[in-house]
Amino acid sequence: ANYFGEARFQHPDCVTQSILKTESTRALDGTQSVRVTAHGYRGIHRTDYVSVYGGDGHYHDVPVSWVEYLDVRRDSEIVTREIDHRQSEEQHSSDVTASFTHFQALGAESSNIVLRRAIVSALLSS
Repeated sequence: ANYFGEARFQHPDCVTQSILKTESTRALDGTQSVRVTAHGYRGIHRTDYVSVYGGDGHYHDVPVSWVEYLDVRRDSEIVTREIDHRQSEEQHSSDVTASFTHFQALGAESSNIVLRRAIVSALLSS
C-alpha cells in the first residue's frame, strides 16, 4: 500500500497526511485481497470572537481564527499475487502477464497495476 502512495488512498476532503491501515485475506486462486483504510482529518475554518479589554478602557470583540479537525477515512482494495522468483525467466514473464490480465479482468486500470519485488499488485477501488 505504501508503494502506491498515500495520495491514492486518501479521502478527498483530507487536509493532513493519512495513516494507512491494512487487513488481508487469502483467496483460493493464490491472490491476496488487502483492504486499505486511510485515516486522516478534514479541516473546517472557524472564527470565534473573544472580548478583550482595550487600552482605551473599553471591551472589544476580537476575531480569533482556528481550524477544527474532523476524522475522515476511506477504504480501498488491493489484490496481490506473489510470483515465484526462482523459476525461469520465461515462466516468470508468463506469470506476470497472466497476473496483469487477471487483475484487469477484475476491473483494475493498467496504471494501477505494479510489479515490485516479485509481487504483482492491483488497486481495484478507492
